[in-house]
Amino acid sequence: MPQALVRGSIQDVADRSKIGTAEAMLEAEYVALVDTSASMSTRDSREGQSRYEVAIQELTKLQNKHPGKIALCAFSDKAAFCPSGVPVNYGSFTNLAGGLEHIRRMDGLVKEMIVISDGEPDDELAALHVA
Repeated sequence: MPQALVRGSIQDVADRSKIGTAEAMLEAEYVALVDTSASMSTRDSREGQSRYEVAIQELTKLQNKHPGKIALCAFSDKAAFCPSGVPVNYGSFTNLAGGLEHIRRMDGLVKEMIVISDGEPDDELAALHVA
């Protein structure tokens, strides 16, 4: 099944500008580190949707409003940048330290790094150390 492409995502901007994804990433002003651990599948959000589904909806709005300015990274037991604008739904643990470590390469290149999570990290001290 092909991955959805969010209008305004890094990949969308790269495709429309006919530049590489890495080059488009250099124009990002924000990194959104999104928790996609198992607890994000809990269906206690608006209209009975999962936390993950609502996160995608809100991130889509932001990417539409600020095209190419939000680099998205999903994390759970592993982490990955998601240039398509849709966070990979890993559905496992909450390794915030690993997620922070993954986005560290963007430090100094963006205005802000934002963490979106519904729970406590697996190792709070490790997450604080990386932060």
